[in-house]
Amino acid sequence: MLPHHVLAVPGELAAERLEGGAGFGARLAWVHGELAVVGDGAVHWRGESWAAEQVLGVWAGPEGPRIAVPDGVWDLLQDVQLFSGSVVAAHGDGERFVVASQGELIQGEQIESISGIRRVYVDGERVLLLRCTEQRCWAELHEEGLEPLELGPAGPSSALAFSDGIPVWGEPNKAEDLAQGAVRDSNGPRLQGLEGEHLGQAICADFAAGEHNLKTLPNQSRVRSLSGGVELAIASGREGAAMTVACDDAHLAVGQPTWLDGGRVWVFELPLSL
Repeated sequence: MLPHHVLAVPGELAAERLEGGAGFGARLAWVHGELAVVGDGAVHWRGESWAAEQVLGVWAGPEGPRIAVPDGVWDLLQDVQLFSGSVVAAHGDGERFVVASQGELIQGEQIESISGIRRVYVDGERVLLLRCTEQRCWAELHEEGLEPLELGPAGPSSALAFSDGIPVWGEPNKAEDLAQGAVRDSNGPRLQGLEGEHLGQAICADFAAGEHNLKTLPNQSRVRSLSGGVELAIASGREGAAMTVACDDAHLAVGQPTWLDGGRVWVFELPLSL
């Protein structure tokens, strides 16, 4: 990785940059202190690469990366298929993982009939779902022993996460060209985007992103802070290209998977400070 500098608001921050081929950075996850990057038809982690097409999700397993693909869930380091069957979305936290199949939510031996699941996010014993019908989408919280709780309106490309233990989700409003987008919690919008930003397509911890925005000047790929802290503004990018983000306690990774003919990933040390 080579040292680079990225604009912050205001000022500059040092960053490391990774570059790859088509789709590099389309999905990111911090796995035991090392960044797992999906792109180039593979999953890259700790200097190793595993061929994988159509990766639906990547997360940290007990020893290494786990991924979801349309026909199952795999532990890459162990080369073991943990789940075989149709997968719409999946996510995990350590040993535990949850799979959304056609009309079903699968957690180990437990299978629930739940329609319209688009995304899944797991944090300990809590599970966030993005669900959609033809008329609307919404975020939904599942906790053991409690009835499912509808949290609020969302969209088909909404990200899901927990920020300081609080469920948050995006409302990018991709149907409107100049939509600002937003990140919401159960009390309403927590952070509003800029015109054309479509904020809320990627969220991790305190950070949220939308897409590279040519509707405002200067045009930038912005990473926003939910708590009002330092924000990033990456000047290069392709119009309308969605960003990805991943966090652990020490790092923030920002992906631009459709930069020119390949992808870029920027890696920052936390906390961000000028």
